[in-house]
Amino acid sequence: MADIEQANTNTTTVLQTATQSKNNNGTLKEILYAYGPLSLTAFGGPQAHIAMYQMLFVEQKQWLSDQTFTELFAIAQSLPGPASTQLGYSIALLRGGVIAGLLAFCIWSLPGMLVMVAFAYGISSVGQSIPLPVQYIANGLTASAVGLVALAAYKLSIKILVDPISVILGSLAASCAISIQFPWLFPILMIVGGSTTYIESLLKRYLNSLNTRGQENMVPLSTTSSNVNIVQSETGSDSESVNENPITYGFTYSHNTGLIVLSIWVVGLALAVTIRTILVPTVIQIVGTMYFVGSIIFGGGPVVIPLLQSYVVDGAAWMSNREFLFGLALINALPGPNFNLAAYCGALALRGNWYMFLGGILGNFGMFSPGLLLMTGLIPLWKKYRSLDSVQAIIKGVNATAIGLVVAAVYILAKKSIVPIKGDLEVDFLVNYPIYTSVAVMTYSLAGFCKLQPPLAILGGGIVGIIDYVVTEIFKW
Repeated sequence: MADIEQANTNTTTVLQTATQSKNNNGTLKEILYAYGPLSLTAFGGPQAHIAMYQMLFVEQKQWLSDQTFTELFAIAQSLPGPASTQLGYSIALLRGGVIAGLLAFCIWSLPGMLVMVAFAYGISSVGQSIPLPVQYIANGLTASAVGLVALAAYKLSIKILVDPISVILGSLAASCAISIQFPWLFPILMIVGGSTTYIESLLKRYLNSLNTRGQENMVPLSTTSSNVNIVQSETGSDSESVNENPITYGFTYSHNTGLIVLSIWVVGLALAVTIRTILVPTVIQIVGTMYFVGSIIFGGGPVVIPLLQSYVVDGAAWMSNREFLFGLALINALPGPNFNLAAYCGALALRGNWYMFLGGILGNFGMFSPGLLLMTGLIPLWKKYRSLDSVQAIIKGVNATAIGLVVAAVYILAKKSIVPIKGDLEVDFLVNYPIYTSVAVMTYSLAGFCKLQPPLAILGGGIVGIIDYVVTEIFKW
């Protein structure tokens, strides 16, 4: 027992030393340099954001391994709120602590929020339609994003889906995500995937125990270790591979603190529900409505749009349906999180007042804070328990399911990636437009095999959109 306590003490000392190491942990400066360009180039929605995270933080900067990235992605997909924002926040949280995570979030969301608030101020004077050149550019940017998502799906699949059960779970998850539209689908798939591989690990341990029963010359401890190693080799390990940098954690708060943070989220949700049932000033209604929406939305933007519309248009009457649709079109043409639409709605809720910007700030605060609180509370629990054999077995299935969702994201994003310039369709399939399909293919090839940086790939898509506009609208070819 004394040896075990001494080992735990040594382990704690090593972790504390790693946490305090300036060379290993992220600084606010490197967070600024990493997330600054992302906030200006991350077009294409959450699927594209996740692909850019994988290329930047896993492959280029090597802040975390594919295994850790996939685990964080799975957690984010299982929680309500904006998954890509929560994933980006958690990466910065691991790298440099809570302050670094909050800085990353502010950098990530600020440009889009400022633009949405600015358009809320000027919506009555600038009209309610997006300029034609911007629509062409947005189509090119989104086509590039499809290529990046496909590349991320390929790279993660070959590293995570390494055995039959993982391939089956990933394939089933992709098929369900493509075929079924259900708000709770993602967390249900995660639960099914984790439960499947946990049962698989129990069966393997039982079969191994039958094989070793009766072999009296074998040392029981050695047998047990062998069985555990078999399970670990197939479910992954908490340690990184030899060729990857070891993970260092930039936060020092305990899992008990994490539980307190989760309790704060629960209290906030209770207050938000109460606010929605009583008469309060508009500024408080903005926070309460957005916090409530951010706490119950699973499935990202496609789910939040109709719910938010019912609250801010049909319910509170903060704007007309046309104004809401204009904001929706605009947010899809901007980089960063689509949930910045909350800033637009919050600002219009205070229309006519000079402090409309306060509504935008409160709208974003209410929408994003539930997901950030949940991720902040769960990260230390994930860190504490992820190395247990049973947890690793569950993580194997959750990771495989998460990869299936990334694969499905390629189809889902491509299906709604193009906004037709003419006609009655609101969105159209990428493959119906050869020039933009070519953009996606070129982005996949150049970024994957010629090491083209994602921001440059996104920029190339925008240039193609401009060329398409010039050729189609000016020269009428």
